[in-house]
Amino acid sequence: MEWWTNNWGNVAGVVGVILAVLGVYLTVKSWKRKIPTYVIRSNNVFKGLENTIPDVEVKFPGYGQPVTSITITKIGFWNAGTETIKRNEVVKDDPIMIRAKDGVVFLSAVIIEAVNPLNKIECTVSKDRSSVSITFLFGLQSRRDHSGFSCRDH
Repeated sequence: MEWWTNNWGNVAGVVGVILAVLGVYLTVKSWKRKIPTYVIRSNNVFKGLENTIPDVEVKFPGYGQPVTSITITKIGFWNAGTETIKRNEVVKDDPIMIRAKDGVVFLSAVIIEAVNPLNKIECTVSKDRSSVSITFLFGLQSRRDHSGFSCRDH
């Protein structure tokens, strides 16, 4: 009892600091945030085929020239925040654009998986094959087949 009488102020101070830190943590955790997030993974199928096996020619449907390298890049988009991103908050006339580096072309683009099919997500390769546009993006995984060597080529 004597210890308590001598140290009650210190105990109250420690408990107060713990409660203050807990209060700040819970306040920050409860903030509603929208955090669009993405991840990119690429796998090169082949490259330099014209040097390795010169007699083999690979064609891609809809693309006239022979393809000398193919890389499959998967991009996943999601909302890492605590509040839903609504369709009317995504600018319709300015879709997400993925642009290729010079000399790299997008051969195709498809939606692999959508969290909610009602989102009506679409991705489209531009006519000159230099970019892909995505009309609505949250909760999807898409694939891009391109003539580059890695995910850094777009």
